[in-house]
Amino acid sequence: MSQEEGYYYVPAPSPWPITGSIALLFMGFGSAFSVNKLPLGYGLLAIGFAILIYMMFGWFGTVARESEAGVYNQ
Repeated sequence: MSQEEGYYYVPAPSPWPITGSIALLFMGFGSAFSVNKLPLGYGLLAIGFAILIYMMFGWFGTVARESEAGVYNQ
């Protein structure tokens, strides 16, 4: 077995999971406030969706850059 066959890429710690959690927190409170007809709810919901979209572009961009750099495998 050569060195390349036993190689596994372990990525560095990422900020994207906590960013997604914050987005879901905003979306959860925004949804609850919107259902109860509180005006703050729509703003929180919009902020949550904006953070979620930011997180998705960032996370998938990080994965694509790692893949294009060839750090996973040939």
